[in-house]
Amino acid sequence: MTNAEILTLVFSAVIAVTGVIGAIIFNNQLSVMQGQLNVMRADQRPWISLSMQADGPLVHDATGWSFLVKYSVANVGKSPAANVDFVATMIPWGPPQPNSDGSPTTFPDATADIHAATENICNAMEGFGGAAGYGQILFPGEQQGQQFRVHPNGTIAGTGFVRDFIVIGCATYKFLGDPVTHRTVRIIDVSKSAYGQLIHLGGETIPLEGLAPIPHPGGTFAN
Repeated sequence: MTNAEILTLVFSAVIAVTGVIGAIIFNNQLSVMQGQLNVMRADQRPWISLSMQADGPLVHDATGWSFLVKYSVANVGKSPAANVDFVATMIPWGPPQPNSDGSPTTFPDATADIHAATENICNAMEGFGGAAGYGQILFPGEQQGQQFRVHPNGTIAGTGFVRDFIVIGCATYKFLGDPVTHRTVRIIDVSKSAYGQLIHLGGETIPLEGLAPIPHPGGTFAN
């Protein structure tokens, strides 16, 4: 191999290594720029906060169970939020127990049921609002709210006893010009205020002063 050929090989290798290094640097710079862009978008986007509180009795009548809440949504972000809407549902805490004191069985963990009910109601709202463009526009700093009568999604079967009703509120919204629907979720546990007393699924109406609504552990989510 001649000196010229050796020099050509060395030169080609240097060019190849330089190209690899350049590509790595470019990719790193691109990743940094994308990260900065994501931070800017997150900083400038709308954020909808949701508050929800008991505002009436837990009722059982000829139409089934219902519960009155007062909710408020506010845009705490930096750009307008479109198609802002709210919906809520309620589920019993686990399957009904046979006795008013909960014996002989214990109350199961209803985390999976709560997650499923949350996904069902939020997904249904996203499809409904996204297809028809319903909801309000909230500018930064604006808020709105009203009463909402919560019903279960379907009939609650059984005549036993439950510890709580889980009330799930979901606010959905979009960025202007963006098809993706975002959500903010608030979940509260509603039980009797008297210690150890359970709710009879066979039918009873409990006044607001007889209830002890509390935030559900981990019951707030926003994206």
